[in-house]
This record gives sequence, C-alpha cells and structure tokens, in this order.
Amino acid sequence: MFIIWQSGEDVAQKIIDDISNKFQIIDATTIHWQRQDVCSQLNRLYPHRKFDYSAAKVKEIGADKNGVRLHFIIVRDLSPITKNDININLHNLKKIYREKFNTNFLHSTDNQADSLQTINRLLNFSRQKINDLNKLNKSKFLLFNQNKNILMKSEVITFNTISELFQRLNDYKILYVVLRNWEILDQDIVSLEHSDVDLLVEDYYNTILALNAKKANNKSYRVQYIIKIGKSNIPFDIRYVGDKYYDSKWAENIVKTRMNNDFFFIPNNENYYYSLLYHALIHKPSLSTDYYNRLMAINPIKPDMKNLKSFLKANNYKITRPLDKSVHYVYSYHHLKYILFSYLKKSKYLYTFYQKIRNFKNQSDKQLNLNT
Repeated sequence: MFIIWQSGEDVAQKIIDDISNKFQIIDATTIHWQRQDVCSQLNRLYPHRKFDYSAAKVKEIGADKNGVRLHFIIVRDLSPITKNDININLHNLKKIYREKFNTNFLHSTDNQADSLQTINRLLNFSRQKINDLNKLNKSKFLLFNQNKNILMKSEVITFNTISELFQRLNDYKILYVVLRNWEILDQDIVSLEHSDVDLLVEDYYNTILALNAKKANNKSYRVQYIIKIGKSNIPFDIRYVGDKYYDSKWAENIVKTRMNNDFFFIPNNENYYYSLLYHALIHKPSLSTDYYNRLMAINPIKPDMKNLKSFLKANNYKITRPLDKSVHYVYSYHHLKYILFSYLKKSKYLYTFYQKIRNFKNQSDKQLNLNT
C-alpha cells in the first residue's frame, strides 16, 4: 500500500497516474487525523519511534492547526520483484519521488505482511475485511479531487461505442452538453481520433471519474483528456461551470436548458448560436471564413462583436478570461486597462511616474478651462 501525505497533495494526481501504470489499484480512501491525534497515530504507524507536534516528521507530512489528511492506496503487484523481503517495485517508486522532491510525502509498505499490519493499525480493518481485500479482482480508477482534497474511485470500465459513454454520464446524473461539431458525432467515433470532442459539464470531477478520463498532458490548467473507445484514444476537452470558459451564469444556463439530440445532449438553439459566436470571436484570434459561414447558416444576423455584446448585456453575462491558459482570449478595453494598471502598481517607479503624468494632465486641463 501507499500513503500520500497532505504535503504531497500538489502532485497527488501525478503519483496516482504512476501507481496505476505500474500496479493494479484495488481500493483507496482518504482520512483526516485531528491535530490532537496526529502524534498518537504516527506512533502507531512507526511503533519504534515517538513523536510530538514539534517533530520534523509532523512538519514533513504537512500537519497544520487542523491536523493532517492522508490518502491510502491499496494495490496488487502483478509482477512482483522481491529482495530481502522488500518489494522492489514499490520501493523504487517511493525512492524516485523522495529524491525528486527531497521530502517524504509518499510512504509505502515493504511487503504484503507489512501492508496488512498497517491497514489494521490505521484503518481498524477487521480480519474479514482484510480477507475481502485479498479477493478483490476488479481494478479501480482513482482520481484526486483538488477542490475537496479527497480520493475518488470508480470501477475501471471500457467503452465499445460513444453512445455507451454518454449513457454512462446519464447513469451518473451528470448535466452535460456537446458544445459544437456535434453534427459529425455518430457511432463511428474512430473518425474523431484527431479531433477533440468539446464537453461542457456541471460536475467536473464526477465527469472525469465516470469516464475514466486520463490527462492528455502535465499542464495543471489544461482540461484535455483521453478516453478509450473501442481501440481508439479519443481526445475530450472537458469544460465546466466555473472555469470561466464562458461566464459561470451562462455556462450553468447552457447545461440546464440543454436539448436531446439522438443519444447525447446539445445546447438549445439560442445558446448554441451565441456560444459558437463567442467561441469564434473571443477564443479565436479572428473570425475565420469557416465560422462565419456556419454562423450565417444558423442565423442570418451579422456575426460580429456588436451582436455578441448585445446578447451578453441582455442576459447580464460577461466576457471572462478562461482558467485554461492554452485558450486564446481576446481582451476587452476595460480588461486591458486593468492589466496595465496592475502591472504599473507592481513597479513603484513606473506607477509614481504614471501618477505624475496624470496629475500634470489634470492641472493642465484645469488651467486650460480657466483661461478659456
């Protein structure tokens, strides 16, 4: 088994991905030790040592005024290599992370006996529960929820068709829409292997969990995931309410007023047109001929910024900068002004110079008015 301490939560998903590539994950859980229990629990985990709250180990695991979180991952090694009763595969993975980050936020047991003893000590598992763990054969898909700082798990599943994938979202009661290009979505998903499927969802983490979606890259802000359908790896962009890809109020409206389209859901007609217009004008450097023609085919109104702003103002929506830094974003005048002032304030010299110029201009304008 592995324990990811609270101090390792920033890289928890990377560790989970590495563990799942090397071992079969059979169970996982997150627990929290209250501050007053941290040292006594550490004494149970390391019975040959004694701890108080000033101990280096307490700081190392990330304990704070509220105590500490720890995340248990129980694995099965299908190709074990042992030396002196130590599982080399587990030992090497722990060693890699400790050397890379020069700290001990990842703990692992040395062998099966050590694992069962640790489970019994810290999780208070009965012998029957431990026997049940040994019988588990199904792999778990594991996800670290950074909003709640907990592990989430589901059964590892496979999709044979894209309709099975959308049915899975329905089973999980997840509100979602396919934002665009849904006209070409059909059962022959293989044709989309080099083109993203753009989803907008209400519940980001449950969507990833339900679909067993794996990150396509290491950038924390990117929302591109890979989902295996049949024998093909299909890229999905999983946008969500609150990520500022669209105004949060608007994004919520898009998923709640969705329409059924055969075996999946799409935005209603108004939201489809204006979300596509917004995407073409705000998320792209310029309005391409392709988007212009598509927009005109949906609505003969000229697809320009004036038309978009009129819609946004009528619904009290705003142009927002996406949390995903890879998305192109066309700044409004007010946003550019805000960025400039923020930059100037960071530089005391430049800001003072700016204030002098501004004061001089105001005085000159007053003098000009008096003379007039």
